[in-house]
Amino acid sequence: HLFAGILDAPPPASREQRSAGSGSSSGTSSDQVTRISSERPGPEGRGSQELEIGRYQVEGIQGGGGMGRVFKGYDPKLERRVAIKQLSPEISGNKTSLDRFFQEARAAASLNHTHIAAVYEINAEENDQPYLVMEYVDGPTLATWRRSDPPPSFPEKLRVAREIAAGLAYAHQKKVIHRDIKPENILLTENGVVKITDFGLARILGGSGTRLTRDGLTMGTLAYMAPEQVSGRESDHRCDIYGLGVVYFELFCDRLPVEANNDAAFMYALIHQPIPKVLSIAPALPPALADLIDRMLSKEPEERPGSMDEVLSMLNGIG
Repeated sequence: HLFAGILDAPPPASREQRSAGSGSSSGTSSDQVTRISSERPGPEGRGSQELEIGRYQVEGIQGGGGMGRVFKGYDPKLERRVAIKQLSPEISGNKTSLDRFFQEARAAASLNHTHIAAVYEINAEENDQPYLVMEYVDGPTLATWRRSDPPPSFPEKLRVAREIAAGLAYAHQKKVIHRDIKPENILLTENGVVKITDFGLARILGGSGTRLTRDGLTMGTLAYMAPEQVSGRESDHRCDIYGLGVVYFELFCDRLPVEANNDAAFMYALIHQPIPKVLSIAPALPPALADLIDRMLSKEPEERPGSMDEVLSMLNGIG
């Protein structure tokens, strides 16, 4: 197995080095954009060498990781800002990567929900680098929002937790698993509305879709991955429930449930050591919320809530 031997690594240590490896990389340069147009006046008459992806004007780089890079763009036809996710040139010629990209596109495009960032266009022309055009969200990630000054109140955190659950419950009803739930993939609009984004590791449940469990294992963000993903066992929608449990634990307890100084130590701790109970970290939380998060973080999928609908129902019952 991919992680053979690693799961017997030494036990975990400090959080700082563990957290440092949890985010996605955004190393991107302008030569990775589809094409560069000739120089012409930019906004406010400034001279610029304008970058374009398809008909979209590229205004900046938002980030990247996994399979592609995300650009902030502008649609001159519909006069609106957009986010553009483009498959990186290094892997755009790889059939497996292309198949995964198109699966992501189909999964994301099938979702239409207030708390999921919308997909506007899928471009897969033969002579172009494939890309998705998505709703642009004009606010922070959950990771940034929870560290706001002043910090969010408990009612605000609970509202956000419910909105994430509502979006994910809808996706699961549509038989789409996210597989990479983490604070960086949860955005908030300027008005504080949750938008889940980057279904980059999504897999259509059932049917004859390509199985991505092993690839998803290596592409996910380790701190938010369920034990069955890390150990290479079969996983289903309950891996999202576990990942969201980690997000909730971090949101309400201000730390990760499993902490270690490197990936090997983290995997050892996740598989072999107990996860602390929420009330041992944040004793002031409502017991019903603490119990829900504890259940979501059960190492065995069968011991977690059976569905995101159940998670949402329990959250709605917490005052």
